Amino acid sequence: MLHILLTLLHVIDIALPVAMAVLYFTRIFEFKRSILGYAITCVGGIICVAALNLHPWQRELRLLLFLFVFLAAACFFMHGSFAKKLYHTLQFTFSYIICEYGFALTFEWVKSRYDVGSIEDALVSLAEYLIFSLVVYLLFIIQLHFFLVKAKDMTTQQYILMSPMLLMLLILIVMSIRMNNYVYNMTFFLLSMVMNLCILWLYRNLKQTSDQIAKSRFLMKERTFYREQLAGQKEVRRLRHDMKNMLLGIRADLDLEEYDRAKKAMDKIVDDIGATDRYVSGTVVLDAVLAPKFARIREEGIPLRHHIHIQEEEKLQNVSVDLSVILGNLLDNALEGTVLLPKEDERLIELSIQQDGDTLTILVANTSHPVVISKEKAQPSTKEAGRAGIGMESIRERCATLHGYSHFQWKDGMFEAMVQISLS
Repeated sequence: MLHILLTLLHVIDIALPVAMAVLYFTRIFEFKRSILGYAITCVGGIICVAALNLHPWQRELRLLLFLFVFLAAACFFMHGSFAKKLYHTLQFTFSYIICEYGFALTFEWVKSRYDVGSIEDALVSLAEYLIFSLVVYLLFIIQLHFFLVKAKDMTTQQYILMSPMLLMLLILIVMSIRMNNYVYNMTFFLLSMVMNLCILWLYRNLKQTSDQIAKSRFLMKERTFYREQLAGQKEVRRLRHDMKNMLLGIRADLDLEEYDRAKKAMDKIVDDIGATDRYVSGTVVLDAVLAPKFARIREEGIPLRHHIHIQEEEKLQNVSVDLSVILGNLLDNALEGTVLLPKEDERLIELSIQQDGDTLTILVANTSHPVVISKEKAQPSTKEAGRAGIGMESIRERCATLHGYSHFQWKDGMFEAMVQISLS
């Protein structure tokens, strides 16, 4: 019976951090692989960590391996940038280690939870750890509810700047344990709890700030688009005013058989009209992104075919910022891939946007050199050898956040990207 109770205590000890990791990371990330597979991987990693005998640096190395297990699992099973995964692995580890630290100071200051010689002692240890597990669960629920709500992400730079703070606090916890002074340890534990709340509060505010910045940038795009439309309308009115005289001049050139001069005059009219044309789809949410991208494509002399069908523009407002990022990255990638081709080769970009109820489907295809599609890591950049691009990973993550789907392939000289997102 004693052996069974100790085994059960070991099982809970291993299962608790994995259960909290599943709770934490499923609220923060979208998974690209099975959550069950993630849990099994973490269980295997924690068993390996627990089985290692690493004296005299046991605590430090086990903490390092603990971090490695959850970071490796996050990189393999979840969408998102490495900086985001690193930060949240550190945040999860810090939150969990603080709880373990508090348990050690409260219940294990005199003896280990496994240092039992009778069934009664084992039952007491098991009860204490079950209560501790419930407290840990409640603390993580509070964190996730009040601080780690889903919103627009921080930038990669913000994640990079926040991560060292958590790492330093983890190092301080390890150093505090080594000092073996109860009053100092308990004081540091309480301060660590406060610091954790402060970091979570800062994280929440940075996410909200990033969200506001993203919305402001999109609104700026819309305002720029409206200004360009107004400027285009003024130019159209000017052209209408001048058109009669210009056409009379062209007719006179034709009567005099000055065909080249007439052709140049007509080309100038066409160019002027093209410069004032900001209408793409008639949908402001799309045109604010598409108009400047189409202008860049035309400047490069790349033929562009597009078909856009939107049923209800209002539904696009719910995902306007994400849609702006996805469309912008897709067209930037298409342009970058196409301009690398020699001008004498066939160049082409095709775009299709189709709304079907609550589903928006975007198809972008462009001629390009052969591309090896990276399914797991950042797509290798076409701009510079050895440099990783983040556009494709950003698209994948945004689609996952919107419960959508993305697919990329290169076939017969064309790079094709398909994105489907939910508008509900």
